Amino acid sequence: MVTRGEEQQDIVDHKVHVVEIGSGALMDAQEALDITFHKRKMHISLLLTENGLAPLFDGAAWAGTRLWEAAIAAIEFMSSRYGEELNSGAKVLELGCGTGVPGMCCRILGGDVTLTEQPQLVPLLEENILTNFPDDVHIRAESFSWGKECAQRMRVHHGSFRFILACDCIFAPLYGESWRLLADSLCVLLQPDAAKAEGKKSPTGILSMQRRNGDEIESFFHYLRSLSNQWVIDLIYDQKPIEIYEVYLADNL
Repeated sequence: MVTRGEEQQDIVDHKVHVVEIGSGALMDAQEALDITFHKRKMHISLLLTENGLAPLFDGAAWAGTRLWEAAIAAIEFMSSRYGEELNSGAKVLELGCGTGVPGMCCRILGGDVTLTEQPQLVPLLEENILTNFPDDVHIRAESFSWGKECAQRMRVHHGSFRFILACDCIFAPLYGESWRLLADSLCVLLQPDAAKAEGKKSPTGILSMQRRNGDEIESFFHYLRSLSNQWVIDLIYDQKPIEIYEVYLADNL
């Protein structure tokens, strides 16, 4: 198994430059990532199109152009724990995917992957898919706004997913209480199919998070439990400040 240190070395080879904002303030920004994963190389552009430059400096959208530590941990976890299932074509939905690197790595492992983000970030995802997975029909990018109704439409269009992946999607100072909509989405997306095929495994949520002051992760889990008494929430990776949880419905076993 690849160790965390080795996988980090593979995945964080990126070029950093300094961007001057109109006020004269300076902030470092990554313009690209060169990633090697399972001997496969990817080049991930982080530069939004000209029409999308303004959202780059809007907190939530800017966060979507970074590769965060929780995403790296999620890649290692999915590779080591679910590599065999992914190699068999398991369906993966990544929510709030940002750069989409975890989902892309799941595709390298063999999964059928749908990456989702805010509309202004989808063109960047599509560009990177075209660059790294040309003519690959098993990976795609779509706009997806969290919430019950949008999640229901996702299920109608795509059916159920084996894995629902979300990395660093809960941080109240940046994203506000969008975690409520994330929980509402999970309640729909993690429901089993009405007619479950024999031997088919039920949906499982993989939530990878970096703990920060005021993140409201406990509030998220409290709200999730209030939506159903069937939730099983297992902390399966705890290397502070990174935590990874598996969430699923007990009657999905």
